[in-house]
Amino acid sequence: IVVSVGAALGTLKDVRTSNLKLHLFRNLSHFAGQNLWFAALVMIPLAQVVALEFTSPIWIALLAPIFLAEKLTKLRLLVAFFGFIGAMIVAQPDFSNLEPGVLLALGAAIGFAGSAIFTKLLTRKERITSILFWLTIMQAIFGVVCASIDGDVAVPSLALLPWVVLVAV
Repeated sequence: IVVSVGAALGTLKDVRTSNLKLHLFRNLSHFAGQNLWFAALVMIPLAQVVALEFTSPIWIALLAPIFLAEKLTKLRLLVAFFGFIGAMIVAQPDFSNLEPGVLLALGAAIGFAGSAIFTKLLTRKERITSILFWLTIMQAIFGVVCASIDGDVAVPSLALLPWVVLVAV
């Protein structure tokens, strides 16, 4: 899909290999975040997963000074503090007995934050077609590798193929 749209728009020339390391970090962060989110989803209630996922902007604000050289102002700290308090009110984690699902959901939020930060770094030098191209390639490779670790890859049936295509689009 990315190659087809890029070809139609004449932007395939924008796909470069000069920032592959940054693409790798971005895609590993995103892949980890998304898979931690799915793992948390089966361990804790959906409301808790979503509330903890919404801490991602807080992690972005805290990590931006390190990776993006942005200032961590008093206002950003105050907003992050109240945002975290709000997420904890909704999520209501038991800090005396933290469930693995809560930690996975927080890990997902940090993974998504990393993905956002690396995307911002990439947009300084890369065009959207290149970012989407490498996202598609790397995520597919990560998915195949992880899915085949146990040697039991499930290939979708012909009946499911239209749904796979719909999800892909």
